[in-house]
Amino acid sequence: FQAEDGIRDSVASRGLGDVYKRQPMLRHIAGFYEIPYNRIKKNDLIYSIIEFESNLDNKETVENRKRLWYYMEEIKSNKYLSKYILSI
Repeated sequence: FQAEDGIRDSVASRGLGDVYKRQPMLRHIAGFYEIPYNRIKKNDLIYSIIEFESNLDNKETVENRKRLWYYMEEIKSNKYLSKYILSI
């Protein structure tokens, strides 16, 4: 990476794997919907998720995911219960 001042970033690229690892929420959503996500570009994964969620046949699954995600956020924000949540 070269900044505007011409100084190169001293941190070398760690490869494409890091790009995918920085997208945990997309991967979790795809996993919930059983959409394969290994070696898929971010934009393609987003498109697959949107396509899945737009399909009326998947309405119940989508609503279930959103409800469960909401509950997880509520538990994570609870001072007492948050200590029982394991992060991946």
